[in-house]
Amino acid sequence: MVNQRDNIIAFDASLTNVLGKYEKEYFNGGVVVRIEEERTLELLKLISNEGVSGNYASRLIYIDDVLYYINDESIRAFNIETFEEIIK
Repeated sequence: MVNQRDNIIAFDASLTNVLGKYEKEYFNGGVVVRIEEERTLELLKLISNEGVSGNYASRLIYIDDVLYYINDESIRAFNIETFEEIIK
């Protein structure tokens, strides 16, 4: 997802953080970042897939002020300003 108005990009990712020789943290979900004027990235939100059914093949799109996180079994909606999940 690319939001040129607010310089925000969002994408689905699988991340690994190596904490030590034998320890790792894993993250699967959406990553939302802002591109700053200095051409640096500011992490705005990590949207976890933990506990959500469906495959890892996901898409993020936005319509108006709502960010949608879509996979083959669910659609989740988030406020684009606060990134709070919209529950209906």
